[in-house]
Amino acid sequence: MNEIVKTTSRTPIEVLLKIDEEGYTTARNLYEFLELDKKNYSRWSKTNIINNPYATESDDYFPFVINEECGGQATTDYKLTSDFAKKLSMISNSKRGEQARDYFIAVEKKLKEKVENEIIRLENELKEAHKND
Repeated sequence: MNEIVKTTSRTPIEVLLKIDEEGYTTARNLYEFLELDKKNYSRWSKTNIINNPYATESDDYFPFVINEECGGQATTDYKLTSDFAKKLSMISNSKRGEQARDYFIAVEKKLKEKVENEIIRLENELKEAHKND
């Protein structure tokens, strides 16, 4: 009855992208989210991260070396900022990339609706205030 409910400030897309508490995910997490062919990870990361003209190492991404399994070949992964991971998800030509774009469009529509409603509320308050003067 007295259960503690754990809340998060992460948005649904941040949960899906596995954004951590510091605001980062990995390129492998993003690649997995996008459901892309595992064989093409290296080429995808080179094209979309390393050679991305709109991304800067140490600002948007941070390379690090991992071993897939004990004794496995060393491979590079990238720590991605939340914003950069979201940008990459939006440019992906995949079903999940389309879902990410739809998500951001829906969020923007909802925000516009809230702003419009707030403007109407404030206008009504001003009218009432002037009526009472």
